[in-house]
Amino acid sequence: SERNALISEQGGRDALHGRWTATFDQVRPFHGRVLVPEVAVDVERLTLRYLEGREPLFASRSERGFVVDGHADLLADDIFCLSDGPRILDCLDFDDTLRYLDGLDDAAFLGMDLERLGAPELAAKFLGWYVEYAGDPAPPSLLHHYLAYRAFVRAKVACLRAGQGDAAAVAAAREHADLAHQHLASAAVTLVLVGGLPGTGKSTLAGALADEFGMTMLRSDRLRKELAGLSPEVHAPAPYGRGLYAPAWTDRTYGELLSRAESLLALGESVVLDASWSDHRWRDAAIAVAERAHADLVALRCVAPPEVTADRLRSRSGISDADPSIASAMRADADPWPEASEVDTTTAVDETVRHAAAQVRPKPARRP
Repeated sequence: SERNALISEQGGRDALHGRWTATFDQVRPFHGRVLVPEVAVDVERLTLRYLEGREPLFASRSERGFVVDGHADLLADDIFCLSDGPRILDCLDFDDTLRYLDGLDDAAFLGMDLERLGAPELAAKFLGWYVEYAGDPAPPSLLHHYLAYRAFVRAKVACLRAGQGDAAAVAAAREHADLAHQHLASAAVTLVLVGGLPGTGKSTLAGALADEFGMTMLRSDRLRKELAGLSPEVHAPAPYGRGLYAPAWTDRTYGELLSRAESLLALGESVVLDASWSDHRWRDAAIAVAERAHADLVALRCVAPPEVTADRLRSRSGISDADPSIASAMRADADPWPEASEVDTTTAVDETVRHAAAQVRPKPARRP
């Protein structure tokens, strides 16, 4: 597909923002008579929040050649499966600039339509093939965003038809708007803090949540040793507040942890940060990072009885250097964390993860 500076510009964040806002303006007169107002308003809120914090993501997409002269109207109705192969018809031709778009955006149109037609498995298979064969490293949030954009474009078309007297278009508009809303909720970029004292199971929970939602996990224990030039598997035990665990080293570790998280959030990646988070200063810094990135922040504090954590610390293997005496000293020094959701890790692992996942995504995430 052709690529040039004009095409790349149309695939940028500002151009996409312009197309979204034009669509919002066109459907606003239909709030109440066609669209459910609460859904339409929340679609706009979630959309603009995502776009506001993701300029580096869209700039990277343009620079890496993912914005092309594409099809821009790839619906199932325009694909004909013939004996000698498929034919794709009817690319958008009344405005060339609307055809200049991210290839993932183009593919998302058919993915959205297959999902709406009741074939989510085919949508997932098609989009999986596209991402694989295009060598596209897009974060899941971007695919969800484009699926939502395509659904809401069809909601707009249905609103216009309803305004012309097509009674059946009302249901179609609401169906597409609901689909857009669900994908935008799944697209929300999120910073998850998983904290707690040593032995409370925070690393196990952080890893499970990262796997569940396709998030990136950053772990303070690993990063602390990386900064010191050590392999994560090398143990570096020290008395509480000494050695690699002296306040200066700890501040450096948390600073780097949050810096890396902020870069990932700007690129559309949701991030799980595994650390104790026992000092309110670091938690305040994490809140500031989430605000700058226009990302949601979820705080989870793992808890378990002292006798359970002590037993875990004595028997576990891994990269942490904490022992029961360190855990006891940290418990005495830890700042209160009332705003975090408490997660009891003495229950079955599946139940613990299910409870925590409900805090991260109160509604079940859609899987593109």
